[in-house]
Amino acid sequence: MSKLQTIEIKRGEGKWISFTIKRNGVIYDVSENVFFLGVKKDISQMGYEYSISDSKFDKTDASAGVVRANIPASQTLKMVIGDYVSELKTIITNDKDVDKSQTFIIKIITSVITG
Repeated sequence: MSKLQTIEIKRGEGKWISFTIKRNGVIYDVSENVFFLGVKKDISQMGYEYSISDSKFDKTDASAGVVRANIPASQTLKMVIGDYVSELKTIITNDKDVDKSQTFIIKIITSVITG
C-alpha cells in the first residue's frame, strides 16, 4: 500500500482543504457530484470525529473540478494531537452506481499558542 497523503493542521486553527477531482486522469466538472468527508481517529471507530455533508462544501470552482471542505478551529481544538484517518467520497452523478473515494491522513499538530 502506498503512503497516504498527510495534511497537517495546528490544533485550534481552522483549515480549508482543497480537492481537485479527476476522472480517468482528466479534470472534469463536478458541479453535479455529491460529496462527503469523514474524519475518524481510528478506522475501526464507529462514528466520526468530524464529518462534512455535501451542502457544507465550497463548490465555487466545481466546474474546474475543485471543491473545498472546511475544518473549523472550533473542531480542531477538540481533537487530540495525532493522526486521523479521513476519506473524501463523491458520487458521480452521471454514473449513479459509481462512488469514488480518496483516503488521506489529517495530522493534528501542537500549536504554540493553543498547545
